[in-house]
Amino acid sequence: MKDMTTGIEMTTFTTMEGDVLTTDTQPIITIDDSTFGDTTLNIIDYKFGENKYLQELREYIDSTYQGHYSTNKFQSTEVIIARGHGTGFCMGNVDKYANRYGKKGTREDARKDLLKVIHYALLQLHVHDSEEEEKLRSV
Repeated sequence: MKDMTTGIEMTTFTTMEGDVLTTDTQPIITIDDSTFGDTTLNIIDYKFGENKYLQELREYIDSTYQGHYSTNKFQSTEVIIARGHGTGFCMGNVDKYANRYGKKGTREDARKDLLKVIHYALLQLHVHDSEEEEKLRSV
């Protein structure tokens, strides 16, 4: 539905209690169950479209599992991490794609470089957490 005053496309949601919520963006709705069994409704109004970018990132990462990087049973990244070179590999790629951003190809190529930066940063989070877990196991 369009707001007749502003012309902005509005979305209306009705809660289970019958309350009507209207917003000018697609909110992300999460339901959290506490230890007491209470249910709360959280609506996040992302100001910068983060929900859209997170979905795009997920689709990009999913595509890497179907692409030429996963033609064998293991992705090369798995082997590199298993050999103890994960941090250098991931952070090196973050640096590579961040420095290349906007200097090669089209604007779309630059966007892809940003997705790669974020993807390799996520992989580094895995390496970081795995190394910490390994330290705790060896104590």
